[in-house]
Amino acid sequence: IVIGVGASALKPIRSARTSDPDLLAMFVRPLVAWSGGNPTVTRLMNNTPWIQALNPSQATNAYSRNRAKSAPHNLIVDVPVLYTYADQPPAIPTPIFGYRVAGSEPVGAPTPGFQLFVGKSPSSWVWSAETGTWLRWANGVRQTVEGGPQIAATNVVVLHTPYEASSADRLSPEARTVGDGAAWVFTDGRVIEGRWERAEITQPWKLTDPEGRPILLTPGNTWVELPSPDASPNLIDQSVADGLLAG
Repeated sequence: IVIGVGASALKPIRSARTSDPDLLAMFVRPLVAWSGGNPTVTRLMNNTPWIQALNPSQATNAYSRNRAKSAPHNLIVDVPVLYTYADQPPAIPTPIFGYRVAGSEPVGAPTPGFQLFVGKSPSSWVWSAETGTWLRWANGVRQTVEGGPQIAATNVVVLHTPYEASSADRLSPEARTVGDGAAWVFTDGRVIEGRWERAEITQPWKLTDPEGRPILLTPGNTWVELPSPDASPNLIDQSVADGLLAG
């Protein structure tokens, strides 16, 4: 997980994967909270110069356990404390996406939402005109912040991403985030189909429509889904969206 601005504590913090260093390289040198991993993953995270990885053994005073929950779902990071370990001055990340000018006319085909599998995990996203966001369901259940509102995103970006077996664990899939593939951008109640391209690990994804023009997102927060190439988003009709909203 990459720690962002505006949170005092984040949970649960989970283990790292061999996909993470290449994916995180586009953020310049991010501060990364992670719970640990097997020896191969730990060696990779600790020896990758373009990330600042801090697990509980490296920043003991930044982590705690919630005794009301069982491991591994109970590890909490204190964000302000973790920030005290950050590089000074901190690295400034490059923009990951391009954004349309506020008030400009959106493009794409209107859609009430979509369903998607990433691995064996199903999710649904439904457009809420009231909030101007896409609302998320996981396994058919509203996904919420603990004690708070339903998870919502201004944009949802879906990128077909190849996977292969990880060198750290043959049963663990490793995302190949350098290359290209099909892309879907869900923004402002619409979907824009196109392509993504990423030639180097230091570069962000380049999103283009079928005419080769940049796909621009709506200013706001963005959720990225990385399904395998055999799992495309399935657009839903209004009746399915209404059923989820009513549930």
